[in-house]
Amino acid sequence: MKVSQPVDFHLQYHQANSKKNTVKTCEFVLNRFTSRFGKRDFASISQEEVLEFLQALTKNNKQATKRNRYSVLASF
Repeated sequence: MKVSQPVDFHLQYHQANSKKNTVKTCEFVLNRFTSRFGKRDFASISQEEVLEFLQALTKNNKQATKRNRYSVLASF
């Protein structure tokens, strides 16, 4: 299964069940995740690649922002 499919399902869930700011945060993180890994098979992404993605995404951000973005990706 390609990464873009489960991302779409996850975003649809949040759009139907979550508050506006939660949806915005999920869209921000998961859209960037999809742009980086979208065409790849879900199982082919290593932990190291996800860690590198998170580090790049949260570089120069406050700790709360880092924690929030990590939570979005962890829930996915």
